[in-house]
Amino acid sequence: MLLAGCGVDPALTRILLALDLLHAGRRYAADLDLVPVPAVEARLAWVLRLLTGQTDLIERGVLA
Repeated sequence: MLLAGCGVDPALTRILLALDLLHAGRRYAADLDLVPVPAVEARLAWVLRLLTGQTDLIERGVLA
């Protein structure tokens, strides 16, 4: 994986992805407060689906 080349423990990859998705979701949610447009709403829904999938895998113990 690309993160391993940067010295990141492979067991942290899924957690880092979830944190990145959480950050993106917060930005899209903030954007929706300012300018509620369907495109941003769709992106937020997409990011939340991805985040839910990652957190489900983390809860089940699938870390890499």
